[in-house]
This record gives sequence, structure tokens and C-alpha cells, in this order.
Amino acid sequence: MRVQPGIPPRIGSQEPFTGGVHIDATVPSGLSSSLRVNAVHLSPGARSAWHPHAAGQHLHVVEGVGPIQERDQAISALTPGATVHTQPAVWHWPGATPDHVMPHFAIRQAPRSGGESAWGDQVSDEEYDGQPGPPSQTVQSPLKPVEPANTLCAISEHGERYPAKSDPTAKRRAQNSCRARTKAGRCDVLTAATRSPYWPAAEIAGASDGPRRVGTLKSLQTLSEADRRLVAAWAADCAERVLGLFEAEAPDDARPRALIARTRAFAQGELNTAEEIRRRFVGGVGVGDVKVPAAAAAARAAGQAVGICHMGAHALGAAAYAARAVGLADPDRPEAVEAEIRWQLEQMSTDVRAALRALPPVGENRSGPLGPGGLLASGQLGTIIRHLQAGLTQAHPE
Repeated sequence: MRVQPGIPPRIGSQEPFTGGVHIDATVPSGLSSSLRVNAVHLSPGARSAWHPHAAGQHLHVVEGVGPIQERDQAISALTPGATVHTQPAVWHWPGATPDHVMPHFAIRQAPRSGGESAWGDQVSDEEYDGQPGPPSQTVQSPLKPVEPANTLCAISEHGERYPAKSDPTAKRRAQNSCRARTKAGRCDVLTAATRSPYWPAAEIAGASDGPRRVGTLKSLQTLSEADRRLVAAWAADCAERVLGLFEAEAPDDARPRALIARTRAFAQGELNTAEEIRRRFVGGVGVGDVKVPAAAAAARAAGQAVGICHMGAHALGAAAYAARAVGLADPDRPEAVEAEIRWQLEQMSTDVRAALRALPPVGENRSGPLGPGGLLASGQLGTIIRHLQAGLTQAHPE
């Protein structure tokens, strides 16, 4: 076993990126493996330039939402848990929406020879907004589609390396290893992302056509489904308490109220978890839909609440945005935010406190919005959540 020291994250330069980008080379070039894995954190509104990869690429979204587009194709939406495969030598770009970060894993294999990737033009504001880009015939890829240098079954506990399809014995070993480890619950990587392109999808632990996740990438910020339903009711209370601030500015806009109703239905077990994860960004309020800061914060409290179906950390996000809304609505009372935090803590049952204590401290775990650089970790939101997490250790007044 060889432990590879951590590599400090680098900031993406403005040549291949627009906006704030941080990149962790989880499996960097220079190792014996041909696998390349980057943990990429896109700030709101950030995106890459147009680029292809010689051997293709898998992109797996950890959190947030963003657009992705291939040349001459319509923009598609990326949501948490989605995995998309870009074919070899195809021009494309991923990004984050203006009001969401988009942490993701970019996973590819190096070709046997030649360049791995190439950078083209920056994605213009018009392209980012969904208008057609330049015709593909004017921007030919400098890379030729190639097969990866080798095939990897997984990169976590069983980081074996297998040669290409010319070796049927190695292929069989790789398939059996991946199946066995997946059945044992120890395959915690994206099988689709490390699967050889010549393996039929159905051969891999019953996978359906197209890229999918066979193992789990369980975040410490997720919580169990039972705990997510438990904290959702509390988060809905927090968001509904400030809903009037939004409705005073937009009395005809029922979207935040509908989000809170969905959160309560999820808490009561009336809504299917998988379906709610797919539609968690449906019905949200956009950045420019309301101009008053307190109203916008109240709307975001509702948006965070409905996101609990996917990740329990959003319960703290709903409470933080609600407390922020109270402070923005009453700027002459600096104690207003602290009073709202006290109210929120008083509404927690013993079980809710226990569930929320399972979340990592804000700013420590990177696998969600509470992590360093995450949506909920900095500024006033981060401060509010620190106060909430400190209050979780206090006894609940029965």
C-alpha cells in the first residue's frame, strides 16, 4: 500500500475558465496509473472554456446545479448525483448556474500517446445563456478519439489496474472483482466512470444502459433518509416563519410556499425520495426575481428546505437563510438574528438535535455545502450555522 500525500488545490486560471474555480488533483498525472481524477469546485456563474478529451471523460456532480453543453447541441442540466459521459474528442463545456456552486469529479484516462485535452475559446455570455455557439466545422478538435491506455475497475479500496481488451483473462478478473466488491458494499466509486468502454453495461452488477453509479459516494452531510425526513419538518418551520417577508414583496408568487409544502410532505413520508431529488430545483426563485434582500433570503430558505430530500445539511441552510432574512428585514436591531437563532433552537426536538449533531462542523468536510468554500460555509451564513451547531449540544427544554 502506498499513501499519496495530499496535493494543495490550485485555482483554475482565467485562460481555460471563466469565474472562480478550484481544482484538487485527487489522482494526478505522473502516477503509474493512467487514471486522472480531479475534484473541481465551480463558483456560481463559473464555467470552463470549450474543450475535448482524447479518451473522453465522465463528470459526476456532487452538489449544486449547472449547465453542460456539447458543440451544436442544446444545453443540458446537471443536478446532484448525475453522471455524464462525454465521448472522445467531442467539444463541450460544463458550468455552474448563477446562484449555485457546482462541485464535481472529472474522471478520465490518459491515451496511449498524444495529448489528453485541448483548450478552445472561452464560453461567451450568450452561449452560457443558451444561445447557439459557433458552428462545429469552424472549430475542429485537435485530438483524435483513442482508447484509454488501460482499464481500471475502481480507484478506492481495490485500485487494481487491468490492461486493455486484448487480455480476456484480465478482463474477466476485473469484472469479477468489481461485482464481488459491489455486492459486499465496498465499491464506493463510480463504476461507470472507471468501466472499460468495451464492457457491456449490463455486465457490471446489473447496471442499466448508460453511465450510472453502482457504489455510493455517501457524504457525511447527507444523513439517513429517516433523519432527513425528521429535520425537514423543523426546516420547514424555520422557512415558513419568514415567508411573509417574501410574500410582502411578491404577493402573487406562490413558489416558496409550494416548496415549503413539498418539504412538509417529504417530512411526513408522502413524497418519494428519488423523485424529490430529481425535482429539487423545480419551482425555485431565481436570483433576479425579487430585488429586496430580505425577501430573496426568505425565498432561499424555502429552496434550502426542499433540498433536504437530497442532503440533510440543507436543513441548517434553511435555518441560516431564515435568520439572515430576519436580520436584513430589521437592520436597526443587531440582536434580531441572535433572537431568531434562539427561536430555531427552541423548536428542535431531542431527535432533531441528535440528527443534526451527526452533520460535520461547518467548514471542515468538503463533500457538501457545509464544506470549505461551500455555499453555507462562509460569511453570515457560516456564522449563523456555527451558532446553531454550538447550540445543538445544549439540553432541549422539555
